[in-house]
Amino acid sequence: GREHDGFDERPGFLVACRQDPVLAKTKLISEPWDCGPGGYQVGGFPPGWAEWNDQFRDTVRAFWKGDEGQIADLAWRLTASADRFNRRGIMAVCLTVELGCALAFLTLVNVEAHEIWPIFIILVVLGTARAFWGPAAQSLAPNLVPSEALSNAITVNASAWQFASITGPAVGGLLYGIAPGFAFGTAAVLLVCAVVTVMLIPKPAKRQSHQATSLETMFGGFRYIFSNKVVL
Repeated sequence: GREHDGFDERPGFLVACRQDPVLAKTKLISEPWDCGPGGYQVGGFPPGWAEWNDQFRDTVRAFWKGDEGQIADLAWRLTASADRFNRRGIMAVCLTVELGCALAFLTLVNVEAHEIWPIFIILVVLGTARAFWGPAAQSLAPNLVPSEALSNAITVNASAWQFASITGPAVGGLLYGIAPGFAFGTAAVLLVCAVVTVMLIPKPAKRQSHQATSLETMFGGFRYIFSNKVVL
């Protein structure tokens, strides 16, 4: 993300990654800081990118050292630190925007004659909201299930998403066949339910490390690796 004049959230490399037919379907995770000026850009990467951060570094180091009580924290870090960033709020805003788009479509289908350009504007707004909603939704699993059930929850979520992607357009087409207003009205009702459900998700507590940084903690990970050859 670094250009000649500093950090740019849409440089050629990041844009190319999102446009690549293979990488566009892959979960992309960035290291959002370096040692250069203005190098700390946690939360600054564009939609579609998850981010490792300093809490991820510290938690993984403590986990590999064998410190106790790190399993739950590690689950948060491996899902892009959903306890650090307000993913729930992002999802609620995006779903509210999608609700507005559904109501806009509902209004348009009840107008006998209208221009085509409002439809394109609504689609741009809808696509933008979904671009932000996707990464935020992917990192919320630890808010919903205990850490020991996280892997199963991710599997079920992926299966449900695939099922909805296949059946959703078919069901939408059937509803639209009954009446266009009925299809968009149903979408609006479901989006209202989605917003309420997202707001009911427990807000994750901010986790703070109580271990002071020192040379001992910095080199503890290296000592653990060299004393446990299986890691190498």
